[in-house]
Amino acid sequence: MDINTASSMASNVINRSSVSSKENNVANSNNLLKGVNLRTEEGKKEVMKNASNVDAKALMAEYALQFQTGMMENARDSFGIQGGLSKAGTDELRKFLNSIDTKTIGYNGKPLGSLTSQEAADLISEDGFFGVKKTSDRLADFVIMGAGNDIDKLLAGRKGILQGYDSAERLWGDKLPDISKETLDKALEKIDKKIEELKGSSSSSSGGAVALPLDMKA
Repeated sequence: MDINTASSMASNVINRSSVSSKENNVANSNNLLKGVNLRTEEGKKEVMKNASNVDAKALMAEYALQFQTGMMENARDSFGIQGGLSKAGTDELRKFLNSIDTKTIGYNGKPLGSLTSQEAADLISEDGFFGVKKTSDRLADFVIMGAGNDIDKLLAGRKGILQGYDSAERLWGDKLPDISKETLDKALEKIDKKIEELKGSSSSSSGGAVALPLDMKA
């Protein structure tokens, strides 16, 4: 996957997931200023006192949760599209495919609901945009580019992909096709490799081994 494309797609996920986070930040800012007269020294001191009580860890946890939610939505759409393209076309299915905002996952081709059977098959083929390799790389790169070297965010994005897969299955009311399970496995494998590398680096610098969390398995 082209690094510029991956970076752009990761930015879409971050922007998509940060809307409610920004709203919460505005609310937090308003709470800091509520009932305070900034024109007085006492008021300024009160704001500083309130700001010192803000839990930085809680804010980071909130961001990680928003990132996880963004990845969940992205993965749900990707797996849902794979499922839709794998089944015979119906008016209801075409309507579902057209309802997905494919631009957020980088697809700018022919509307999915207007594809012929052959065009749909091509998209989920080995070299297709929604095939196993390209979709798994895209999902994993979304997480890796968006999280950088932050293991907590990598884990949040990983969990978001798993949640997206489960959500897509609930939408279908049945198991997703094999192509989606293969995509899930390969995406998680790539993210896990990045996490292992970071943990290995951390372990080397600290001189000790670092255990992986119990929920690392799919």
